[in-house]
Amino acid sequence: MGLPREAENMVILLFAEQTNRSFFLHSAPCDATLTNLPDRLELREQKLPHPAQWDIAVGRAGSILGVAASPLLKASNVIALATSVKQKVVDARRACQTYRQRLQDRLGKLGITAADTDRMRTVAATLAMIERLYDIEPAEVVDVLATIQVATSEAAMGECLSKAAELAGGLDATNWEFLEAITELAEGQESEADEIHHSIRQALASDEHVIQLALALQEAQAKSVRLLRSLTKPAQPPRPIPEPAPSYVSKPGHNILRRGSEQNLNIRAAQDLISRLDHALQAGQDIHVTISWIIEEGESAQ
Repeated sequence: MGLPREAENMVILLFAEQTNRSFFLHSAPCDATLTNLPDRLELREQKLPHPAQWDIAVGRAGSILGVAASPLLKASNVIALATSVKQKVVDARRACQTYRQRLQDRLGKLGITAADTDRMRTVAATLAMIERLYDIEPAEVVDVLATIQVATSEAAMGECLSKAAELAGGLDATNWEFLEAITELAEGQESEADEIHHSIRQALASDEHVIQLALALQEAQAKSVRLLRSLTKPAQPPRPIPEPAPSYVSKPGHNILRRGSEQNLNIRAAQDLISRLDHALQAGQDIHVTISWIIEEGESAQ
């Protein structure tokens, strides 16, 4: 009497694990289980990577590609890691290509040497890793992950890969012509315009975890709008300044008993003042009055 089907499957799975063999279906890796072990599956011997390479590959798969993998070195885990990494690379490749091109174009237009910036070094290394992983067989994935060149840091490459589409979109959405025009319009405000352009250049040159590109570009555009408004705001006409009254010099034999001045009187107050001075005038006395006036127009004018 033969073993039940599930018991047979258990024996096969144990044998595969103990002998470092993996299951393939139509030459593609297949995740076999007790309840899913078709007769068409092919059991192939799997050469395991060196433990040190495996540890590095598992770490980089997580930190750069966001792929979680079991640290246990066995054939099924190697295949699972390779399959997940290959799928991640397919999904991220186009976005990283676009981001690198947009960044290259913008740095060039600003006269910045791309190779000298952390942001470009990171995206270039990330895309180089993706292209290598895209073109290889699953069996080579661990070796490539363990030997890739890491530019700046694994964390920077991971953020570049995960946000590539967002970063490329932010570069496309920025009104670069407006930002460039600020320099020409900012006559007399060169320091403010220089500060805006410096912040843009610094953001484009720095890794994303150092300066968030989208936020920096938004702030630069907001500052540019405020600067433009201050430059185009119509100048207020200067308020006329009354000419100072000439100093009065008393005539020979005359004494000045008292003098005074009033400012900002309306017409009624001025009339009242003249009336009071007239009533206070005594025999033998003269009053000399100097008048200046300002006529205003507006809501507060009376």
